[in-house]
This record gives sequence, structure tokens and C-alpha cells, in this order.
Amino acid sequence: MFWGVWRGEDLSVGPFDYTIDIAIALVWLVALILVAWKNQRRWAKPVVVGFSIPVSLVVGLYSGHQESRQAFNDCVENGETVRAALGEYYDENGRYPENLKSLKMVDLPGSRLLRGSILRYTVAGEGYELFFGDWLVSHAATESYPFTAHK
Repeated sequence: MFWGVWRGEDLSVGPFDYTIDIAIALVWLVALILVAWKNQRRWAKPVVVGFSIPVSLVVGLYSGHQESRQAFNDCVENGETVRAALGEYYDENGRYPENLKSLKMVDLPGSRLLRGSILRYTVAGEGYELFFGDWLVSHAATESYPFTAHK
């Protein structure tokens, strides 16, 4: 399940790029069913394990993918609040922070369960760059420009 959530949270791959993971789980299932077939007296444990592994992988992939979709949509909806907080920080300190944790925001958008936030921040000279994206579209902003989508 952990592996499935970890893989599902990866926004750099599309939802159909998990075929190798599912194929490995199905091979595992077939192997355990063959072991159960060969050893007919003790078939229950291999069959239960054989079915639980692919099912937990698929559930993990789905929940991790949903977690990443939520993080992405959170950044789309609330990314400009980060830009506003960065502007306030600059007005108070005369510079941009080294990281987003220095902002007075309670919840930064884009957080995921295992992989952290999808929102990337870098100080660039006198300004900054904010970025988030998935396998299909990316969004970037600077101190001068709001978030714009790029394919």
C-alpha cells in the first residue's frame, strides 16, 4: 500500500503510466496462485496474500493519485495567496524569504501525504519563482507575474 501511495503521488507520470506496477502485482498474484495450486493442502494463505497485494497496490495508487490531484487543485485555487504573502514579507523585510516556511501562512497549498508539497519556491536574484505542475501542465509565477499555465 505504501508503495502504491508513493507512486500515486508522483505528478510527473500520467494516470496510465502505472501499468508496470499493476503488471508486477498481477504476475505476483499468478505466481502465488500457482503455488497454491501445487500445494493443495495449504492454498488459503497464498491466495489471500496473492489477492491482497495487487488490491492494496491499486488502492494505494488510486489514493496517492487523488492526493496529488487535490494538491494540484489546491495550488491552482490558492497559489496567489502565497504570492500575496511573499509580497507582505518583502514589504516588512526588504527581501524575499529563503523558504516558504518563513511566511505567516498557516497552511501552504499543495501538500501531499508522503512526498511533501508540489509547490516549488526559489529565490532568483532580487525576486523569486514559484512553480507547480503535473505530467500535463505546469504553472509558474514570479514577483512580477501571476501564475500562468504552460503545456
